[in-house]
Amino acid sequence: MIDGVLLINKEAGPSSHDIVNEVRKFLPRKTKVGHAGTLDPFATGLLVLVIGKATSASRFLMYQNKVYQAAISFGAATDTLDSTGKIIEVVQAQFPAKDQIEEVLKTMIGPALQEPPMYSAKKVDGKPLYKLARKGLQITREKKMVEVLGAKLSSINPPEFVVEFNVSKGTYVRVLALDICRHLGGTGHLAALKRISSGTFHIDRAHAIDEVKSSGREGKIENLIIPFDKILDGYPRIILNERSAGNLLYGQAPSQEGVVRSDPYQPGDLVCLINQSGKILAMGRTLANNDSPNSPASKPIVKLERVFASNSSS
Repeated sequence: MIDGVLLINKEAGPSSHDIVNEVRKFLPRKTKVGHAGTLDPFATGLLVLVIGKATSASRFLMYQNKVYQAAISFGAATDTLDSTGKIIEVVQAQFPAKDQIEEVLKTMIGPALQEPPMYSAKKVDGKPLYKLARKGLQITREKKMVEVLGAKLSSINPPEFVVEFNVSKGTYVRVLALDICRHLGGTGHLAALKRISSGTFHIDRAHAIDEVKSSGREGKIENLIIPFDKILDGYPRIILNERSAGNLLYGQAPSQEGVVRSDPYQPGDLVCLINQSGKILAMGRTLANNDSPNSPASKPIVKLERVFASNSSS
């Protein structure tokens, strides 16, 4: 069995599903393949593919923050909010100065409610919004709390400027692009988008699809895959003793008595539960601080989110 993560440096054109289908051709029959966060066809950069057992951990990879390079075109808005759409509005406004852009970017930092765009895969009553948008429909979308952790101006080449965003899961950079242009007294759209990182995974470690195909034809695709036990390194780790590790695989959450050592964590944090050999056993959400003096040693320290039952405690 092949279990782990394959990092792809995606080019513009194919969809994330297209890439998944290409990789599946070079894996053993019936191997599960998915992705930990889609990229639109026009977007480029890091696409995280999850393979085999790693598909059961994909949501924990999706939870992590992402970094994008976004080229924003100032002056014209499109119906899709990006370069693939039709121009629906043009505002004749002077291209903003560097300090104006930087001041607006400062106001974008922090949590905010964001409305998903109509041209998105977000489902409402089981229907993707983009399918409704193609029929000319506009419906009310529930706003979602997202967070911009960083927004840095990288370059200016009128009518475009490039911003590096560090954002939480579920943030639509297209919406940020339009909001920024409106705050600058005009309008605009996302001209290009490149994902630089997702959690602890960086584009520097990603492979071109041609390299993946070449390795696949040679029967060496496994050499490109990050092993399952290395894919959740972005989370605090709690190392369990043999008894607690064994009990966990039967759904029994560990107590402090079963902890050999752990990274620092706060109540409500997602943590990775591993055995003393470094095998990932489960993901859980903590119930107390790891150094809480008032927590009984026999009381569970996490609420289990997912047990990867095929791991052994040895």
